[in-house]
Amino acid sequence: MRKLLIFVLLILLLAAYRHNGFIIFTAKYGGAYGVYRENEDFEASCDLSFFEAVLKKTKGGVKGESVRFMGSDQDIEDIIRQLNIKVVDKQTLAGVVTIYGYSPRLGDYVSVSGEKVNIQIARRGAAVTVGVPLIMGSY
Repeated sequence: MRKLLIFVLLILLLAAYRHNGFIIFTAKYGGAYGVYRENEDFEASCDLSFFEAVLKKTKGGVKGESVRFMGSDQDIEDIIRQLNIKVVDKQTLAGVVTIYGYSPRLGDYVSVSGEKVNIQIARRGAAVTVGVPLIMGSY
């Protein structure tokens, strides 16, 4: 019975990690973590604990998540490598570099020009914004 309970707990922890992987991943970069909800404005908070961020998500109606932090091109390369992102498109316009990609480690995706996209990364100067599946606010 004890082994079964431990097994069930491990499965639940893995499921929680899969569902909240973006929160866990972005914690190392600090900055402002936020969620986008249906029929509501963006709701951002700084320096959230993992549990506080998960509570924000459990309110329901979440359409996307983002994190904004001060970073560099190296940080962007690290994100691409760590999340195993396939870069679908990269654009530079008015000093803003925007990358669209797909990561099998993240959840649902949207279709952009016929390609699967579930992460968008934008850098303006030292400000980096990462959105899942897309950045739904300003950057």
